[in-house]
Amino acid sequence: MKFTHILKYFVIWQLALLLIASISPKFLPLRGTFVGEGTAVYNTNPLLYSRANFDGFHYVRIV
Repeated sequence: MKFTHILKYFVIWQLALLLIASISPKFLPLRGTFVGEGTAVYNTNPLLYSRANFDGFHYVRIV
């Protein structure tokens, strides 16, 4: 497989994840326990927060 094929599939996969992340809050309600500190931080930028802090809150609690 060439690098261009891998890059193409990676970009398609990332776009699909962004699409799912942008559509899912309309269909699935947020729970404060899942987000960690509440939904206010998540609602400011849901696309960035969903990718950057998936399990971060839980890892900090373990530490």
